[in-house]
Amino acid sequence: MNRRCKCFSEPEESFCGNLRVEGDEECDAGLLGTEDNDACCDKDCKLRSKAMCSDKNSPCCQNCQFHTTTFRMNSIC
Repeated sequence: MNRRCKCFSEPEESFCGNLRVEGDEECDAGLLGTEDNDACCDKDCKLRSKAMCSDKNSPCCQNCQFHTTTFRMNSIC
């Protein structure tokens, strides 16, 4: 496959720090060095203690917890 055809293909390896939960990641806080600002996700793309999800990775997550079933908004929650 030539280089131009690869521009829309998925990366072959997961990458911690790209805001996409891939491979064995539990969360992904984004750029390296910003994980200290994330209450839910650590630098190794693992959820912090007591975190059930990451606000940065799920529209159904708030304060590191999933919304309750009574939550209503224009999203997939």
